[in-house]
Parts: sequence; C-alpha cells; structure tokens
Amino acid sequence: MCNVPVTIGLCVKNCSKTIMETLKCIIEQDYPSELIEVIVVDDGSSDDTLPIIIKTLSKFPFNFKVLFTKGKGLGFARQLIVNSARGKYIIWVDGDIILPKNHITQQVRFMEQNPNVGKARAKWHIIDEKALPAKLESMRLLYLNNPKSKNLHLTGIGGSICRTEALRNIGGFDEKIRGAGEDIDLAIRLANSWKITISDAVFYHHFKETWRELWQQYYWYGYGMHYVNNKHKHFIKLWKYLPPLTFLNGMKKAITAFRSKKEIIALLLPVQYTFKYVAWIVGYLKGHLDGYGHL
Repeated sequence: MCNVPVTIGLCVKNCSKTIMETLKCIIEQDYPSELIEVIVVDDGSSDDTLPIIIKTLSKFPFNFKVLFTKGKGLGFARQLIVNSARGKYIIWVDGDIILPKNHITQQVRFMEQNPNVGKARAKWHIIDEKALPAKLESMRLLYLNNPKSKNLHLTGIGGSICRTEALRNIGGFDEKIRGAGEDIDLAIRLANSWKITISDAVFYHHFKETWRELWQQYYWYGYGMHYVNNKHKHFIKLWKYLPPLTFLNGMKKAITAFRSKKEIIALLLPVQYTFKYVAWIVGYLKGHLDGYGHL
C-alpha cells in the first residue's frame, strides 16, 4: 500500500438523498484513515446535507473540515480545496458518487507508478438505476472508459485523482467560472504539461431521475461551456450539438447499448440524446446572450 497523505475534496449542495451513501463509502475505504483528510465545501445547501455530513464524519477518526462558498460556483469551491489540501493527491467526490472500498488505494498506487500523470479518472461503472432518465443516462458510460480516447478533457473531474502539485503549478481552477465547465477548463490547461488518463480504479455515480432535472443539468453544462469555449477558442465544435447530429449519435449509442445490455429501453437513446443536447444548446445561447465569458 502507498502510504502517502490524500485529500478527499467533497463538493456538495442539496444532496441529502444520496450523501449518506457517499459518506459510507468514504468511511469504509481500506486506506489508512490517519492519512486521509476530507475537505467539504458546501455551496449553500438548504436541506439536511450539511448536518448529515458533520454528524456522520464526527463519529470517525478522519481529519475533516467544512468550508462554505455561498453561491460562488464550483470553480471557487474546488479552488478552496486546492488551497487547503495537505494531501499529495486530491480525490474529487461529489455528493452523488460512490467509491468501492479499494478506490483510494488503487488511485494512489496508479499515481505513484505514473509520476507524469496529473489527473487520472477512474472507470465509470453502471449502477442499476430505477428511473428511466437516469437509466438511459447511465448507458453513456459504456463509451467513456477508453484511455486512448481523444476526448479525455471532456470526462469531468468527479471520480478523478489529481496531483496537488500539478494543480497548483497551473494556477488551479478558474474562480470566475460560476457554473459548469471549471473541470474542463482545468483539464485543458493541465494537459499542456501533464498527462491525463484513465486508471484501473472504478467509481459509481447516481444520475438525474427526472426529465426536468436532466434538462436543468445540461442547460447548466451548456451555459458553462460558453465561458470555456470563449476562453479556449474553438475547443468545442458546436455543430456536433445540433439536434440532427445528436439524434444520429444517439442511434449509434442505442445500437451498441442494446447489444451490450439487451434492454429495449436502449432504443430510446436517440430521443434522450436530442432532448439533453437541445437543453445544452439553449444554455449555451443563454451564456452568449449574457456575455458570459466574453472578453
């Protein structure tokens, strides 16, 4: 086992339905608890998320602290963790992520064996979701675990381990990013001097259970990516997000998912893909109208 200090960066907001499952998997890690610190950043939760976290973690021998951002966005929240982290590595966890018992051990071992890697995302494994939107969304995971993919920047940071030194060397997260996209921006800059890849560790993630929540999520993604696309010119190929192409992309995914999962609902993926990327386009256009990211 690699006995190096690790920081778990836990960013939360109104996730009382899933946070206990997340906390349970942190508590049950086989990595030495004395080498783990947990930094929680709460972005103004109005439910029981924060009391649950404090009550639960207080019962165990973890070094943990709680910080607050009050609506300043994920870029600011994640940078608070980078600034405060005492670990050699930061493992990024959201309030709806589940880690297997050996997750930290595997991720740390991978980073120790690969000193040129700045960020390594674990492999996304599928949970048996009950709600149709969540079940369809989980099927996209079948295509996101290839280390040779040209789109590793687009995998986000939840379920990833980062070298703290690497994040600080590039200036960390852009605190001006109020919505989504802070992790994509970081990965683009990180890739200029460090390797980004996928490790052999795994993690699980609960997806949005209603069509309304799915729309809001992708609207938020689109809005945030307007900032990123203005900062990193032509990084996003907008034509790929237009409905005819997203429908065709969904058809390809549906065929592969049906062959893999043998579930008839996979054939709804073209509709689901079109729905969520229409939300993405609407969010992107709203970001443009708001001048979000314009110089």
